[in-house]
Amino acid sequence: ADGTAVLRGVLAEDGARLLLLVPDPHARFAAVELAAPFAASVLDDGYGVCGYVFAWTPDREPLAASGVLGGYLEGFGDLRMRPDAATAIPLGDRTWAVVCDAEWPSGRIAELAPREVLRGQLAALEGLGLVPSVGIEHEVVFTGAKGPLTTHGTDYAIGGTEHLAPLLADIRSGLAEAGLGVESARAECHPGQYEVVLRHRDALAACDDVLLQQLIVRRAAARHGVTASYLAAPEPGQGNSGHVHLSLSTVDGSPPDLLGGFLAGVLRDARALTAVWAPTWNSYARLRTAPFSPRDVRWGHDDRTAAVRVAGPPSDPRL
Repeated sequence: ADGTAVLRGVLAEDGARLLLLVPDPHARFAAVELAAPFAASVLDDGYGVCGYVFAWTPDREPLAASGVLGGYLEGFGDLRMRPDAATAIPLGDRTWAVVCDAEWPSGRIAELAPREVLRGQLAALEGLGLVPSVGIEHEVVFTGAKGPLTTHGTDYAIGGTEHLAPLLADIRSGLAEAGLGVESARAECHPGQYEVVLRHRDALAACDDVLLQQLIVRRAAARHGVTASYLAAPEPGQGNSGHVHLSLSTVDGSPPDLLGGFLAGVLRDARALTAVWAPTWNSYARLRTAPFSPRDVRWGHDDRTAAVRVAGPPSDPRL
């Protein structure tokens, strides 16, 4: 309710804009921008988005209309986006962004919407008495007209990153204003590469926030005439990682003793999970050519070369 009240206040002013965002199956947003005062009406009524955003390829071409996909492609009709006001963030220039759920015109939830798929998995886990906590760190390469903004790797460096400073200041300001809870940020090992780490949080919020982070980073980069690339392998021998930190707690607050079984299950199903971890052909370019890519099914304590790294103190470990 508080988030909705904030948005109503913002959108009461002429010239304000609202960016409706719905995550697609390829970990990116489909978006529609609306202008005030009309934008305020969608907080109650929702707004249309073509159903094929949940049944398209990375190139935005429709998949074959078979099985459960058929309803999303038949006639290329609209679903209704429903803003989740709790996700609203300012983007500057009198523009706000909000992540949306999606439903059919009948009001039935769109079951292929990634947020709804995740909710189903979280409910199943809660049925087992468990709640996950998720922290995500993403690496990004900044490239200008003459190439990466640093000519060499600057892992953990301060010197050599001066060309990045104006852009990073803009990004830092945008992330802080959005309240996304940045834990740390640093230069990385490839030319023009930087890493931003978000703190642990609820799984759904973690997934929303990391996409909002990318949106803020890309918008800031564009203002500086720079491209922000999250490609797994932006160049041969280079890699952008997307590390997902996972830990489990019990619903009743009792001390969990689950890490061994959790780890065993991840390793057992690593082959199937690769379709999630490495969803594009570029992901496999990184697996083949870049260092620190998990080619072997193994784990290790604080081992960055392993497919699964067990990190954290013994009293509070995580994968």
